[in-house]
Amino acid sequence: MNKGKISYDDFVKSDLRVAKIISAEDIEDADKLYKLMLDDGSEEGRTICAGIKEFYSKEELIGKNIIIIANLEPRKIRGVCPLSKN
Repeated sequence: MNKGKISYDDFVKSDLRVAKIISAEDIEDADKLYKLMLDDGSEEGRTICAGIKEFYSKEELIGKNIIIIANLEPRKIRGVCPLSKN
């Protein structure tokens, strides 16, 4: 999936962080999505949706570290709202 190139100036705006997966849940009627609760070092944590269900079981994901773009604008996906205040 080629999304094209971005400029260096756009890249440096990205706030990349390591986050630990605390829990993984199925999302109703979603074949590819998990709802992941993350410890990203913030007080409230973070909720994201990830289209990785066909590659990982929920149990495999718990405790894994992932890279997130912390300043990506939140979007509601399949009724799941991000909990992050960032």
